[in-house]
Amino acid sequence: MNIREINNNLEKFINDKNIVLQTARQIIKDFGLFGLEITFSGEIPDAYNELHSQLTNHLDTLTLNSDERLFALLYHIDIDERFFKGDTGILIESESVNTYLADLIIKRELTKVVLRIHFSNQQE
Repeated sequence: MNIREINNNLEKFINDKNIVLQTARQIIKDFGLFGLEITFSGEIPDAYNELHSQLTNHLDTLTLNSDERLFALLYHIDIDERFFKGDTGILIESESVNTYLADLIIKRELTKVVLRIHFSNQQE
């Protein structure tokens, strides 16, 4: 499977317990680097909603209080700024944008985990 196929088929990985747990750990680690606590119960069927809710809350707070920290977090996670800035280059502020960003973050972190597994299997 190549990178494009992995990106186009992320849905097939969302019920894989190992991948979901690794994705949650990656999110917890990345947000923790910025002093933002994320918890995960380990319940695979509820993982997306559980993580998405927490991410959205943190993004709402960062949007209101700390654009620099928000940009640094998104840069660290590797979310392209064109997804969260308007045509003027100014941060778009709305709840729907933060909901969308939370979804992008989960998908990006999931992609990182799947790629890491894929390439570690290739080296074996």
